[in-house]
Amino acid sequence: MMETKTITYHIQHDDPAPVVGQYMVFVGKRGILSVHLVRSVRKVVPRVISEYAKYRMVLLPQPELKALTDYEWDEDGLAVWVRGEPALPSVWMPRSSK
Repeated sequence: MMETKTITYHIQHDDPAPVVGQYMVFVGKRGILSVHLVRSVRKVVPRVISEYAKYRMVLLPQPELKALTDYEWDEDGLAVWVRGEPALPSVWMPRSSK
C-alpha cells in the first residue's frame, strides 16, 4: 500500500469544493511535480473569517499518471487536466529565506 499525504487546500469561496475521486496536480517552476488522487475531503471550520475556504485532504500518489497530465497558464490562472478530465491545481512556491 502506498503512503498517503495529508494537506490543507485553500481556495476562493466561489470556487467548487474538491471531491473524492478527483485528481490533484502539483506544478512547479519546471513543470508537473506530481499527481495525486483525492481519497478524503473535510471542510475546515475557520477560527478567523478569511477570504479563502480551507479543506483538509488525504491524497494518494499516482506517479504513473504524470505522463498523461497536461497544464496551461492563462489570464485566469492555472488549468490542469489528467486523462482529459479537469483536475485540482496546486502551484508550488519556494519558501522565502528569512
